Amino acid sequence: VLEHKTTRSSAGIFDESSFAKIEISGPRSGEFLNYVAANDVVRGENRAVYTQLLNSRGGIEADVTITTIAPNKYLLITGTASGRHDLTWLRKIASEKKFTDVKIADVTEDYAVFGIWGPKAREIMSKIVDIDLSHKAFPFARSLPAKIAGIDLRMTRITYVGELGWEIYVPTKVPGAPLKVWEAMLNAGKPFG
Repeated sequence: VLEHKTTRSSAGIFDESSFAKIEISGPRSGEFLNYVAANDVVRGENRAVYTQLLNSRGGIEADVTITTIAPNKYLLITGTASGRHDLTWLRKIASEKKFTDVKIADVTEDYAVFGIWGPKAREIMSKIVDIDLSHKAFPFARSLPAKIAGIDLRMTRITYVGELGWEIYVPTKVPGAPLKVWEAMLNAGKPFG
């Protein structure tokens, strides 16, 4: 109950590192994703789109977030238990529909993911991040490179709890990076409860 109330009145930090992460790249990657997704996911670099992946009958195969992280390069986030299914299904469709130049890679282990949500999330994160988190500079469904505790990472403004907040994607290949970012977030949040 304390976590619930704190998230509603201040902010809560969530470890979402178990989410499955799939990188999709190549010259036709946007075309491929628009083929399998219900929404138009090609909206420009640093844009995030919540959508479903649909089968040929229009049924839902997956519930995902897709972020354009560079030209012809996308990061797809899916549920922890769905990663293997979604990866296999995407590769199958790419092969069947002749998207041979599209690379689909499991990058789950490459990123820790932390979420921070609540009305004080902006105040807390502004103390430790090197970019402007105002609504004008960082609107909903945007994803931007940033730096926290000297670590280069990516922040996506999205929410699953109905409150202001971000997901923070921290590279695990940088020694100690997830712990440094987690501790920076915790320390910044202490004055806010």
